[in-house]
Amino acid sequence: MTPVYIDVASELRTAIAQIKTELHSKIACTLKNSPDHPQLIRVERTVSPLAMLDWLALCKSGRKVYWRDRDGTLEATGVGEADTVYGNGICDADQILNHIHARLDTCDLPARYYGGFRFDWDKSIVSRSEEWKAFGGACFVLPLVEVFRRGEQTILAGQIVINPGFSGNPEELLRPFEAIADVQESPTVNPQRIFSRTNLPDRRDWQKRVNRVMSQVEAGVLQKLVLARRVTFRMTGEENPLTLVSRCHSGEESATLFAFQMNDGTAFHGAPPELLYRRTGRKIYSEAIAGTRPLVPDEKESNRLANELFLSAKDRLEVDLVRAGIDEALAPLCRNLTIDERPQIHRAGTVQHLRYAINGLLGETAS
Repeated sequence: MTPVYIDVASELRTAIAQIKTELHSKIACTLKNSPDHPQLIRVERTVSPLAMLDWLALCKSGRKVYWRDRDGTLEATGVGEADTVYGNGICDADQILNHIHARLDTCDLPARYYGGFRFDWDKSIVSRSEEWKAFGGACFVLPLVEVFRRGEQTILAGQIVINPGFSGNPEELLRPFEAIADVQESPTVNPQRIFSRTNLPDRRDWQKRVNRVMSQVEAGVLQKLVLARRVTFRMTGEENPLTLVSRCHSGEESATLFAFQMNDGTAFHGAPPELLYRRTGRKIYSEAIAGTRPLVPDEKESNRLANELFLSAKDRLEVDLVRAGIDEALAPLCRNLTIDERPQIHRAGTVQHLRYAINGLLGETAS
């Protein structure tokens, strides 16, 4: 874990204090006007570069977010809650996005909510799963404090949402900033040891399921099915979720890296190689990725494995199924859609995949 040096922690405390002072003035001014709709107030300061994920791990607030784009254009962290939106899932997408846009439109600086929607529509699955209860069907958070990198600059931002009818004073809204500023100045290193692992299903049951799926594929009932299992590790002591993310993905520069910590004991993180989609104006980009071979130090061997991947009928079918699924989803939304005629080799960290690049121009009615 890269240390957060004392001078950086001290600088952040000073910057947060300055942001609080400016926010106090803006909040007081807004309250005088008795707003009849929610108002988002945001203040920014430039600070020295820091190891964001490590700083986030040291913050004491339970609600934290982290995001880093695959191409490194954006790295951002957030602590605390200026505003949180919950929903029952993707069926509430319009309601949630309207809520978010209504607040962002009141701010004179760009701001971001972080979150997502549950994949599964079946509410009973979430109710049966303790570890997902904190997330619900959908959850988006506007952090109280955000640190992000914009080009060569590192920006610290503080933000507050004032709701109509708020009758308190600015100090009430600013009090949570104190806990965020009170960050540890160096990590407490307590190496953890895994002492047990439980697989559900176990190996025998897993093999039965694989065989059943294979028989359905051979019979033409299925073309592709992704199997998954639950793996539970037990450790010798408590593990900071963000420290775990840092340890798992240290040096990983070719994947989108995200982490959502809902409280001190519950976090969701991942490092997917593929990009779901990127939208700029009406332009949309997506990609189909499937098939895997290792990347090895020997470039000649890596190229041989890439050629093997490219010529594999199984892997070509797999990536073509993904390509067809994305085509089917995007085509009705786009005025035009172009997809690579053949897949390319995509290198990501220690592995390589097959990838189709997909570019489209959204129709005017696509939200």
